[in-house]
Amino acid sequence: DETFASLIANALPRYHVDNDGSSGWGTAQSLIMCQRELSRENPPAAMIYTFISNHLGRNYLRKSWHGRMFPAASFPLFDIVDGKLTYIGMKNHSEALEPDNDATMRKEYEITCALIQRMHDLCREKNVRFAFTVVSEIGPDLSGPILE
Repeated sequence: DETFASLIANALPRYHVDNDGSSGWGTAQSLIMCQRELSRENPPAAMIYTFISNHLGRNYLRKSWHGRMFPAASFPLFDIVDGKLTYIGMKNHSEALEPDNDATMRKEYEITCALIQRMHDLCREKNVRFAFTVVSEIGPDLSGPILE
């Protein structure tokens, strides 16, 4: 198995490693999974979020990404409202109409940073270690805004 989770598991054989990601997910789905895992009676000792450059387009309303999905399928939408990350609700892929332009990319970047920061904050509140990794040949460096 060559998934990132299997590489981590092989490198750390004394630890149990779960891969809770899913193909096609973005950072919003990862935040929801993080919230679910942290609400358990026995939350994990650590969480690793792995960013790939495709996540940016999945984290907002980019038509070129969501237009390829089933129109009636839904995804969680977050936005920045009054300077705070806010859950807007579930949206159908057919509702994603934002073009591929600089304004959309800036919005995706802002939301992605806020989603990752929220995962980090939730883990800190539960005394769960949080690691942020980037697996991508290209893509923005999000470590500065996240780690500040």
